[in-house]
Order: sequence, then structure tokens, then C-alpha cells
Amino acid sequence: MPTVASKRLLLDHPELYHYTTGNGLVGILKSNTIWATHFSDLNDATEVRLLREPLIKALSGRFKELVREHQSGSVRIRKAVAQHGGVQRVSAELANDLVNSLYSVTFGGAESTDFGIPFVASFCSHADQAYESEHGLLSQWRGYGRDGGYCLVFDTAKLSKLLEQEINSNFYVHMNLSDTRYALDGVSVEQLFPELLERCDFFVSRMLKGNMTPAPDDGFAPFVIGATMFKHQGFREEREVRIVAMPGSKALFDHVRAQHNQIPQMSIKQMNTIHSSRGKRRYISLFEGNSVTLPIKRVIVGPSRHQAANVAHAQNLLGKDIAISASATPFVD
Repeated sequence: MPTVASKRLLLDHPELYHYTTGNGLVGILKSNTIWATHFSDLNDATEVRLLREPLIKALSGRFKELVREHQSGSVRIRKAVAQHGGVQRVSAELANDLVNSLYSVTFGGAESTDFGIPFVASFCSHADQAYESEHGLLSQWRGYGRDGGYCLVFDTAKLSKLLEQEINSNFYVHMNLSDTRYALDGVSVEQLFPELLERCDFFVSRMLKGNMTPAPDDGFAPFVIGATMFKHQGFREEREVRIVAMPGSKALFDHVRAQHNQIPQMSIKQMNTIHSSRGKRRYISLFEGNSVTLPIKRVIVGPSRHQAANVAHAQNLLGKDIAISASATPFVD
């Protein structure tokens, strides 16, 4: 069975916090599903694309050393470097071409659920924040309006197991549960995603040796993790942990199954669209049709003028099996 979350993640973030509205609470509880949103419809306008420029810059510097190393023993490479403007220019072009190829291969079909389109379900972590773990994060409560919000507290290990079941019954090209890395000053791409940088070095080194043409899809997993887990530092107080799910199309599944006929039949995840005052939102429903019980440990009811009524509403929906508490944060919109 594939593993979607590392042991480190499960130890560092034993609980995950999902903030939602009253309607969202009803939808999650009645359907036993979690919606994962198309990356282009998330609040962060730089989603997925933020890594492009810092990755090109980091690789350009690394590739200079590779080009210098390989040209010292190869007349062919020395001539090619001279013809294309020198080591620095060649290295920059190699970095730019490789990163653009990775983006093209991975995120090329942005309007469908074809190969490589990420859908994201977001959670906060309050693992070492005693107050927030009991009462919620103020910035999240502010985001859910004057009627108040709700925070569902999930058991991370059990959620990870459900995700493993999900990818065994539906066709995904990638899925993981991981903490995001923020683009903080003084923190380099090399520090955050060493495996991705090493894989890119491997591509270029083999290409320079003439052993093979780089195949960007071979670096699919480390690149997807890097691009989907790298966020603008303005969101860092959320301390986000996210599910990234990339469903494959029927055409891709048929192609894979034709080459590997031992693969069992799997369901193809369908993309849905909902329209609201905030515009179009595309999403997939995780766990739909799997007859699962979401691992909700407790629910925090957010501050509002109607908090007591919201507590009663949650108790009516959840019964006595799941603990419900009222946030003590004194915020009223």
C-alpha cells in the first residue's frame, strides 16, 4: 500500500485543523468527504508558480559547476559552450529549459483533470501552539464571517490511512500529505527541496555526458512536491499542512493499463464545479463512495454573536460521540 505521509509529519503534526463555514460543516459531515480545490482557484495567486524563478536561479548556479566540470574533458562540450555564449549563458539556458519542461509536463492541462493537475485540501497545524490548539487561530476565524466558523480537528494518522485507501480505489498520478515550506528570507531552495535539486543535477550531468536526453517526467515526484508545497511567506502563520491530489484521466489510465495489464480496474475521479459570490471553484471529492468515517476528533466553534446557537447546531449534527468546544477568542465581526 502506498504511503502518502512521512513518519516525521505524523509525529510533528498529530492533529490537523480544518476551518470551514456552517454550510461547509454540514456538507462535510453529511457527505463524509473532503473537497480538494483546483490549484488555480485557491486564495494564493502564486500557487504552484512561485517556485519557478527561484528554482531557475538555484539551478543556474549549480549547472555552471557541472558545465565547467564536463567541458574540461570534452572537446564537444567546449565547442558547444563557446558557440552558445559561454558557461554562464549555457548554464542559465539549461536551467530555464529544464524548469519550463518540468512545468509543461506536470501542469500543462490546467483546465481539466488530465495528467498532473493538483487539487489541494488545506489544514492548519497548531502542534506547539497551546492556545490555538484549543481555541483556534484568529486569522482563520476572521475569514469565516460574522456568523462564525467551525474548526474540525482531524487525527492525522487516521486521515493518512484514509488517503491510502483513496488511492487504492481511484486512479491518481500523485498524492501526498505534507507540510508547506514558506519562501522566507534567507531560506534557499536547496535547503527546502534538496532531492529536487539533486535530481535536476542528475538530468543535466547525464545529458552533458551524452548518455541520455533528460526526461523531466522522471523527476515528477520531487518536482510536484516542491511546486505544490512552496508558498508565499505572507501565509506562514497558517502553518499549513495540505493534501495534494492529482487525479489521472481515463485516457491516461487506459494507456498505463495497456502497458501494465496487471493493474486492477480503478475509478476515475471526476472534477466538479461550484459557483458562488467568490466565483468559480473547481474541486474533487476525496473519499466519495468509499463508505468511510472521517477521523474527526473534536470540533471548535468559532467566536461570533451567535456562538451559543452555533454550538447547539454542531451538537445537533454531531451527537455525543465527538467533543465540541467554544473558542474563547473575544472576536466579534
